[in-house]
Amino acid sequence: MATGTPAPSEFSCSEVSKFVALQRACINWRIRIGIKRFGPWGIGIYRIGQNSMAKLVPNPAEVLNMKYIAEHTTIPVPHVQDHFSRKGRCYLIMDYIHAPSLDFVWHRFSRLEKSCLLAQLHQFLTQLRNLTPPHPGYVEAAGGLPCYDVRLDRKPFGPFTSVQDFHEWLGHGYMRTADEHREYRPIFEACAKRSYKTVFTHGDIAPRNILVKGAKIVGLIDWDTSGWYPEYWEYARLHNAGSSLLPEDFAHGLLELMTPYPTETEAERILSAVSESRC
Repeated sequence: MATGTPAPSEFSCSEVSKFVALQRACINWRIRIGIKRFGPWGIGIYRIGQNSMAKLVPNPAEVLNMKYIAEHTTIPVPHVQDHFSRKGRCYLIMDYIHAPSLDFVWHRFSRLEKSCLLAQLHQFLTQLRNLTPPHPGYVEAAGGLPCYDVRLDRKPFGPFTSVQDFHEWLGHGYMRTADEHREYRPIFEACAKRSYKTVFTHGDIAPRNILVKGAKIVGLIDWDTSGWYPEYWEYARLHNAGSSLLPEDFAHGLLELMTPYPTETEAERILSAVSESRC
């Protein structure tokens, strides 16, 4: 009878569990080795192997967001290998996709190739918007968990049982009644009179979060700000990021393919400006 290391299929469940537990316990060591081997990667994200990345996630919903999108769409999302909490920190272990992010190579593409990439991205966003929300009208992450967007709050927020409640949290009610901002009142009153459906939203569409091989998108990453948001949210967030943060032909080209929401976009711009002025 042959001896030696058993094939993966021959490992017992308890042996696999012990191996996973050991990998989790050694996560800080794996991160340190990864930094030495692959160099620094970014704040809270590390390459820890030839085909693995580790990310410190401020909101556990990112894991559920990624799994939900992988299961319900054809959007290329990194496979979730593992996720766990250790010493008060949440870790996401996922596949490393061997491809550059679009922000490094966008300038190399021809106009035709750029149009092709934007068309692919728009098709992915259309898939997201066509998903059926489990709780229509709720603003929430996958699995009914709170949302997260550091641009709005450093802590997870929600879930909200209506878009109106979400708007009140954002400050729409304040902007409709504050005398010092009465010139903006018509914009927020217009939003209050409208009914919005909720659609699945990435929330941070930018070249740095798009991985490509040639003129093909092979990965869409950073799903921490994703969830079920009002239908205008993707457009407004992309529009207000502006050419100061995104290549002008990228932002303008993608926005032209999307349904515009000028009133809601202006409302979000005003809220951001007012928030910054009060800090």
